[in-house]
Amino acid sequence: MTDTELKELDRLMDPNTPQDLTDIFKIYKEFLFKVMMNHKNESNTSVQNRQAILLLQMMFSKIANIEKLVEGIEFTSSTGARLNKVTDPILISSSIRGVFESVGMFNIVYVNPKTEDKRLILHTLWVLAGLNFRQRFNSVTKSLEFLEKSKAEKEKIDKLTKDIEETDLFKSLKPKDKDKIYNAINGKHYYIMFVDNEVKGLGGFQELIDNAGVVTNSIGQLYTYYSLSSHPSNVSVFQFGGMFETDNTDNFDNVNFNLSNAFKLVGVFIADYIKVFPFVSVMLESQSEIDRIVIKLNNSIIRGRENLIQ
Repeated sequence: MTDTELKELDRLMDPNTPQDLTDIFKIYKEFLFKVMMNHKNESNTSVQNRQAILLLQMMFSKIANIEKLVEGIEFTSSTGARLNKVTDPILISSSIRGVFESVGMFNIVYVNPKTEDKRLILHTLWVLAGLNFRQRFNSVTKSLEFLEKSKAEKEKIDKLTKDIEETDLFKSLKPKDKDKIYNAINGKHYYIMFVDNEVKGLGGFQELIDNAGVVTNSIGQLYTYYSLSSHPSNVSVFQFGGMFETDNTDNFDNVNFNLSNAFKLVGVFIADYIKVFPFVSVMLESQSEIDRIVIKLNNSIIRGRENLIQ
C-alpha cells in the first residue's frame, strides 16, 4: 500500500470526525447490499438459508438506521423555539445492542454447530423460542383469528419438538443433556452449544459472543453496558443530559466508541456469514483493497488470527 492508502486506512480504523464515520458506514452498506442483491439470483435454498439471508438484510437495516441516528435530530416549534441538532447516544446504544444480539444469535445457530443434526437442533430451538413466546399472548387476546393462528402454531411447536427428538444425535445424548435441550424449549431460548456430543448451557447473549471466537475479554461485558444504556438507568439519563451541554466533546467520543464496537461486530457477522455462504468471500475480495482491509481488520481485532476472513 502507498503512504496515502495507509493514511486512509488509519483514518477509517480510527475515526475522528463525522465524515470518517460516514465513510465507514458506506463501506459496510455497500458490501452488505451487494451480497443481498446477489442472493436474488438464488433458488431452491433451504428454509435455514433463506432465514440466514433475511438476517443479512436485517443487519443492513440495522447499520443503515444507526447511521440515521448518528445524523441526529433538530426541531423548531410553532412558536419559533428551536432545538439545535443533537445525537442521542442512548438510542444508538440500544440499536447497537440489537447488532450485538444478532451477531451472537447467528454464530450460535448457524456457525457453531458442525454437523447436520447439531445445526437442525440449534435452528429448531431458535424457531421454537419465538413460537413459544407468542403462545403467551393467548391470555391477553380473544380474537378468533389470533386464537386459530395460535392453535396452528402450537401444533407446529409439537412437530418441531418431535423433529429434534427424532435426530440421531438427540437419541444418543445422555439424559442430563436431553434435559438441557428440553429446558431450552420450555425456557423459550436457544442458549446452548454442543461441545463434542455434550450440551453446554449458555447464560444469554453475553456468553453467545464470548463463545463466538472472540479473544478480547471486554467484548462480552459490553452487552451489560449496552443493556444499561438501553434502560432508563441513572447512567443513561446522565448520558442523555450531557448531549445538551455546550461544546460537549464527550458526546461525540461516546458515540464514536459505540460505533467502533458496532463496526467490529459487523465484521464478525460478515466473517461468520462467509462460513455459511463461502461464495461471499469472492465478493469481498472484489471490493477495493481498503474496503476489504477495513472489514477484515474489524473482525480480526476482536477475534485474533484463528478466525481471520480467508
